[in-house]
Amino acid sequence: MSIKNKVFVGILFIVGFVFFANPAYSFDPLIFTKILGFQLEKNTLYDVQKALGAAPIVETGDAADYDASLYFITSDGSSVLVFGSGEMGGNTKDVLYFQVVKSDHYKKKKGQNFFKLSNSLGKDVIQGVYLGMSKKSFDDLFKGEIHSTEKFDSPEIKIKSKSTSLFFDGKEKIFDKEEKQTIDYDDAINIDAKFDEGGLYYLNVGRVEQN
Repeated sequence: MSIKNKVFVGILFIVGFVFFANPAYSFDPLIFTKILGFQLEKNTLYDVQKALGAAPIVETGDAADYDASLYFITSDGSSVLVFGSGEMGGNTKDVLYFQVVKSDHYKKKKGQNFFKLSNSLGKDVIQGVYLGMSKKSFDDLFKGEIHSTEKFDSPEIKIKSKSTSLFFDGKEKIFDKEEKQTIDYDDAINIDAKFDEGGLYYLNVGRVEQN
């Protein structure tokens, strides 16, 4: 191939990359609702048990304070992974939140029994997010536009010296066949992240729909 043709091909590659690559500034909050193939409100604690191991369901509290959770620890002992449900999770115990915490930062509570995972979580806990990342790198994820298959308002962001909290708010209209009417549902995604000199050590993500 001649030098002229190589230059032409190179230009085409750059133009194609600019027009067809995903823009770096776009962000989909739904990526935060998925971990290890499980999705908040789409999977249950029983689904998690079936796939990851028979960790016991630990139940505490009553009514609005009710919580049902599974506790896992990675094979190398470096990280704790928690899947939790609650009153709104119903009898099926839908997963309503999850936590990922460095094990040396986790304060074990009474009744918690860790089930060892067969492998590690991998570098990225969620796309672009990993334990140990700097607070700046984490906060930079939310500086651009939101592009999602579901409609969300711009996040409310609370930034403190050692933590970042985000609240994504959206609405979803669901048709109720029995009542024959369209109902508005509020859709919220809450993200809490904590940092120290070693970077990100705690991540909690929760999602709840309510009319």
